[in-house]
Amino acid sequence: MTKNFDEIESRNTVVFAISTHDLTNATSVAGRACVQFQILYNPSGDVVKQYEVFNLLRGDLPTPSTFIIDGFGLIR
Repeated sequence: MTKNFDEIESRNTVVFAISTHDLTNATSVAGRACVQFQILYNPSGDVVKQYEVFNLLRGDLPTPSTFIIDGFGLIR
């Protein structure tokens, strides 16, 4: 994602990540990886549960996932 970020952003898009964990560590990792997008904090996990990507691999953790949502709010 970081490699193609400029191209993705040029298509009038918004890129962000959602973390259910304390952002202190996520921000540190993002800084070392030169991540250019925002990382949002969702401690309750309700967003990842609504997108049905929680606990897919067991261990009570969200599963890394990518969604593309168009201007009408539809997942593509």
